[in-house]
Amino acid sequence: MAPSVLLLLGWMLVPLTMTIYFSFLRYNLLDPGTESFTGWTNYYYFVTDPSFTDALVNTIFIFGGVLLITTIGGIGFSLLLDQPMWKSGLIRMLVIAPFFVMPTVSALVWKNMFMNPVNGFFAQIAIFLGLQPFDFFGQAPLLSVIWIISWQWLPFATLILLTALQSLDRDQLEASEMDGASSFSRFIFIILPHLARPITVAILIQTIFLLSIFAEILVTTNGGPGTATTNLTYLIYVQSLLQFDVGAGSAGGVFDYLNLRTNGYEFHMALTRGEIAWTDDRVRATMANWKQLIDADFFLENHAALSWQEALAPMGNGEAAMYVMGNFAVAPLRELGLDDSKLGFFQFPEITPGVPMAEEAPTDTIHLTAGAKNPADAKRFLAYAARADVQTAWNEALGQLPTNAGSNVVDDKFLNAAFNMLNNDAPGGVAQFYDRDTKAEMASIGMENFQEFMVKPERLEKILERLEKARAKLY
Repeated sequence: MAPSVLLLLGWMLVPLTMTIYFSFLRYNLLDPGTESFTGWTNYYYFVTDPSFTDALVNTIFIFGGVLLITTIGGIGFSLLLDQPMWKSGLIRMLVIAPFFVMPTVSALVWKNMFMNPVNGFFAQIAIFLGLQPFDFFGQAPLLSVIWIISWQWLPFATLILLTALQSLDRDQLEASEMDGASSFSRFIFIILPHLARPITVAILIQTIFLLSIFAEILVTTNGGPGTATTNLTYLIYVQSLLQFDVGAGSAGGVFDYLNLRTNGYEFHMALTRGEIAWTDDRVRATMANWKQLIDADFFLENHAALSWQEALAPMGNGEAAMYVMGNFAVAPLRELGLDDSKLGFFQFPEITPGVPMAEEAPTDTIHLTAGAKNPADAKRFLAYAARADVQTAWNEALGQLPTNAGSNVVDDKFLNAAFNMLNNDAPGGVAQFYDRDTKAEMASIGMENFQEFMVKPERLEKILERLEKARAKLY
């Protein structure tokens, strides 16, 4: 018995002890080996993080909402399943089955098969009835997450309460019925008190898991739009891991172009370097231009719920007319039936007269490490890779724009247009995308808040204050 107990304690205590230990260190995943003791600083930054309050409130809502649905629903289903019925064993098994589905799988099924605002089951029903499909993850993201989690945990509560209900003394129910007690009275004074302890057990067990819900949020909303579905568990994930593995977001690209056209290249780069406050009136001018596009309904209603791949479908079926995206989207658009006669390319238009046109062109790079054993030959290789003829060959093989202006581009309508634009029509300068120009931690926070702004533009001041707090902390 002792070895088993020691193994169990080790299994639990070692991760817990390491978590507590690392919580008192300044430990950056991008710079291992430079950790130092910081005391309570990490806890202070976490609690004062602009997203902490939203995450705490969302955690409470998820916890309370799921418990409310599963407790009430569990009582109802257990009463129903306790009645004599045809194939009762099979029906009970089907009702309990969702509990055995992996959380990630069930969340993806709900997201893609039922709640997808374009191709989902509910969207198709709405279209069939002549109604506008409801964007679950764009208009009611937190309620959608609560429903998905409740669907998974409802069978668990039902199973516990049904088992308890079947142990109820039937003679007591029959005697009360003979005495004239109504069904409601029997439920209130006999059945419900009998279920009190099982309900408490179900709530306690669910509480342990509901306070650490993560997978369902990750695969459906990524904590968004903004922080609309971020709970404490997901916030910890964002701060510890996600901020060091940031992917480009279309919202960040839209902000980049609007800011470049409103304030110019120098201001934009200074902002991404943390040299300018997010509460600066010039930033507000950029956001005001963005809000004009939002108010004019220039974006799809369900844009917050779509990945870049999913956003291709509205272009293919004619629901959308413009797409801020790189050349890699051309091939899948062609697969949707849009040939070159139906696709076009144009430079992002001027906003502030006189501001030189600057462009976005993220560049893949090859680096020579500081500890290279043969730096001389490595430098010769880098020089070789940057040659115009080599860049031309790479362009032909990969279908990407060469970085050398003297290179030739394959005979492709869009690659040639982009290459000509960068060489001749970008006097203001060439920026990378937002997540490359700024720190990774700031990029993660920024793109979350850009997405929130696109859904809730009335929260602008709160969003700018949140970004400014993040800038002050990180720079």
